[in-house]
Amino acid sequence: IIGQNPRILKSGKTTPEEYERLWNAITSGGEWIGELHNKKKNGEAYWVSASISPVKDKQGVITHFVGITEDITARKGLEQLQKNTMEDREKTIKNLKNLMDFSVIMREEIQESELIKHMAHALKKDFDPDIIVVLMLNRENDMLDVPLIEPQMPVEKLIKSEIFINPSICRVLRTGHELIVKDINEDIPCECLSLKIKEGGYACYPLITGGTTTGVVLLVKEEIGYWDSNEKQSLFSTYVGLVASAVHGVRLMDMTRRAAVTDGLTGVYNRRFFDEMLEKQILLARRNKKPLSLIIMDIDHFKNFNDTYGHITGDRVLKQLTTSVKGSIRESDILARYGGEEFVVIMPDASLSNALKKADAVRHNIESMALDNIVSGQTLSMTISIGVASFPEHGVDPNALIASADSALYKAKESGRNRVEAP
Repeated sequence: IIGQNPRILKSGKTTPEEYERLWNAITSGGEWIGELHNKKKNGEAYWVSASISPVKDKQGVITHFVGITEDITARKGLEQLQKNTMEDREKTIKNLKNLMDFSVIMREEIQESELIKHMAHALKKDFDPDIIVVLMLNRENDMLDVPLIEPQMPVEKLIKSEIFINPSICRVLRTGHELIVKDINEDIPCECLSLKIKEGGYACYPLITGGTTTGVVLLVKEEIGYWDSNEKQSLFSTYVGLVASAVHGVRLMDMTRRAAVTDGLTGVYNRRFFDEMLEKQILLARRNKKPLSLIIMDIDHFKNFNDTYGHITGDRVLKQLTTSVKGSIRESDILARYGGEEFVVIMPDASLSNALKKADAVRHNIESMALDNIVSGQTLSMTISIGVASFPEHGVDPNALIASADSALYKAKESGRNRVEAP
């Protein structure tokens, strides 16, 4: 390039700042050494290492330039490959560390709702999604719940309403296989979504717990080509798999814990749980200077049900009783089977007068209840007697409070049954 103006080196790939440094160096009489990213006439890009020096006449005026260049395209390609390999390695190490940290959290958490929150936090950190949605099958009514949607918005903006009533419409729930729409404008969209985005796509992965699909996780990314990456798909799948395993573990623990504190026949809490809970509730009432009441109820002449109709009929009567009582008390009240045909209700923050009113409402509902389908061709009825005692006036510890309520129950029995009494 002897005698040529250095502007012939411009290709649009090298930054204007680099050219400015080059020009300032050589026009001030200095030498410039560096690397340039140029284009050939056919448009092919290449790299050169260049050394450019000005040549001056006897008066010191720059007359032309001398440049020495070396094609370093192959070397730069190798450097870029090494850089990409290093970046990929660092990214892989980072992903593995994040997954290890996440798996520790999953092992330590004991609440399903918290597992979902931790998953959302991790997915936002690693994927920066525009929308994240978690759908879970409700185990009681086989409908869909939405434990998480971010950012907050009406769920009908994203998901068609019919899927909540009939989850089998969802292909991912039905098949247990992921659905990835890489380009919303090219691929066949999910039939469940009413999502409207201009570009990008989404990935929907199943939450499989104990071999059963119990939920789905949807990530929306409004970025063209984002879901083309197998690495991103694999990472998302791994996160969802870790959560699914943790949810399964939590549910097994819940089942075990519930079995340990639940009466096998009626499904209400058992005596063991009642004893523990009464002690805790009395401590809370004492600390907060709040009242607490205890109800003990007993089915009148229950032995007659068993003697006349058999124990299977007696069991059905007990189940009907607990269903009625649960519908009559507050959500904060704690119903337990005390033993045989005796049941107890712990009523936090309930004075004696309020507890007596609630107890009488329970008694009235039981008396008015027709026991259909208990004995073929017959409609039976039953009554209960109830004793009520309150903390602190009737006892300041569990044993004293139980004794007072039991005494009141005996009083109700002695006074003719089908009534409510206090000590």
